[in-house]
Amino acid sequence: MSSQARPVKLTVEDYMLLPDDGKRHELIDGDHYATPSPNTKHQITSSNLRRMLSAFVQEKKMGRVFTAPFDVILSDVDVVQPDLLFISSARASILTEANAQGAPDLAGC
Repeated sequence: MSSQARPVKLTVEDYMLLPDDGKRHELIDGDHYATPSPNTKHQITSSNLRRMLSAFVQEKKMGRVFTAPFDVILSDVDVVQPDLLFISSARASILTEANAQGAPDLAGC
């Protein structure tokens, strides 16, 4: 038996206690990742994509488009914040007041 300690995996409950410090916080397999806010070019591109996708989705009454920060809880140890995500009307039940509880139909970072 190894004498090395097993790394601690964070959970959704731990994630909810992280500070709102302007960074993107995510959990991937219980490991915490924090990244700084995106640069200007990234924000312009993301904003343009959101505008085009939102117009199309709204016109076709297909569902909802969200932008970061918006938590997507994939499991007890996986929480991500895609820059842009789409959830179809057929899967609207994954939406809660605070987040999405399951994979979106489309996500982009």
